[in-house]
Amino acid sequence: MGIKGFSKTFVPRIIKQKDLKNLTGALDASVILYQSCLGMSITKGLTDSSGTPTLHINVIISRVLNFIKSSVGQVWVFDYHEANYTSPDKEIELAKRRKRKADAKKKIAALKKKQEEKKTGKKTKQTDGDLFTDSDEDAGDDDATEKKINQQEKITFTMNEQIVNDCKFILDCFDICWCIAPKGTEAEKICAEFTTTEDLDFVCDFVYTTDVDALLYGATQLVRSVKSKGKKVLQLYELENLLSYNEIDMDDLQKIGIILGSDHAPKTPRVGPKTVLRKFKDIELTEEQKAVNVFNKDVDLTKIEFHNPLDEIEVCSDATKIKKLLDWLESKAFNRDRIKKQILKVNPELDI
Repeated sequence: MGIKGFSKTFVPRIIKQKDLKNLTGALDASVILYQSCLGMSITKGLTDSSGTPTLHINVIISRVLNFIKSSVGQVWVFDYHEANYTSPDKEIELAKRRKRKADAKKKIAALKKKQEEKKTGKKTKQTDGDLFTDSDEDAGDDDATEKKINQQEKITFTMNEQIVNDCKFILDCFDICWCIAPKGTEAEKICAEFTTTEDLDFVCDFVYTTDVDALLYGATQLVRSVKSKGKKVLQLYELENLLSYNEIDMDDLQKIGIILGSDHAPKTPRVGPKTVLRKFKDIELTEEQKAVNVFNKDVDLTKIEFHNPLDEIEVCSDATKIKKLLDWLESKAFNRDRIKKQILKVNPELDI
């Protein structure tokens, strides 16, 4: 979810992809995957022959190739995953999401019931529990109904292991570096640590994500891909400049983030992005807000296992792996020649 109103409090700089040339980014994989799956107006728009969604595959490959083409190094960081495991640091936000999903499922059922009524010509008795009235739903507008159903289905969407594994497989075929955040630690925390670490053989130059939480974790630079006025733009936050320009320190920044509202605690009422910089010093945090210590947790980066480590493998250079990827894509009804052309634009020397 990120920090509410952060970009209205701290205005980012707009950059272009070419500005990232020869830099290395730590990519928050979960954020990219959610974007990939929910980017289309219809969430079930692309599937393979068995009905399995494939939209995320297309987006991931495009993202990987665009970075390679722009000479941008990549380290993808996945959240820890285990059956029935949820992050204890996000329980408040996760509870909200569960409620939103439950409400969305009820709305979907109500909308589909009305669709069925229209088809059969029968109308069931409306009860106080119905979530839509005739005025809410135009019985003669099937397209509007489908649009509403799809909007609610996006709310109910949950990332599954197959989507995550598809992403890891693609990264392995391209020899792109990836790792999994340790249990109990957010991926964006690890991404931020990669921009400041002295414990590893590499340092990332920026974190690539849509959420700004990574700045509160100490990321030196943060790059966001967002829509502005209908167009995709890249926004850049530079932590040192942000702090010095606003005459604040990291403790202040974290307090401001907590006041505005995050995944970890409720926001402070009647304080928004336009007033928080003026008011934050005088605001007393609630006990619940004071309990937020996730931003300063210690983590041992040396215990993280890296797949396709940076500087050990040249990306997009193993023809055998790329052919394996093309075979897999073809089995999922992708146009082999089209993707092959895109890959050869990145590395014309590949014998594929």
